[in-house]
Amino acid sequence: MRSIRRTFAGLRRAGIVASEKGHGGGWRIARDPRTITVADIQHALASETPAPSPQRPECLIEQAIEDALSDARVEAHLVLERRLETWTLADLNAAVARLHAASPFITGDLS
Repeated sequence: MRSIRRTFAGLRRAGIVASEKGHGGGWRIARDPRTITVADIQHALASETPAPSPQRPECLIEQAIEDALSDARVEAHLVLERRLETWTLADLNAAVARLHAASPFITGDLS
């Protein structure tokens, strides 16, 4: 499980958030939310995960399946990446506001 400090450190390195120390300090969004894409956030938080290795590397059937799945993973990743690059933090905020307004179970201000 990723710690909050590590999460915010990754976002800070990417220039998405900034922190201020001392009384009244804390974290804030460092850029206009309309310029921060979900892809930016995903890249800032992504950890390198190795591709699964075959259980039986000598098995030709397993090798063929892994090759086919590898291509599909790459294609799916590219499609998802293009979509995340078009969705901004401001879009996400607007979607949450719409859901909040439509929910009979949530009352009050979300800020």
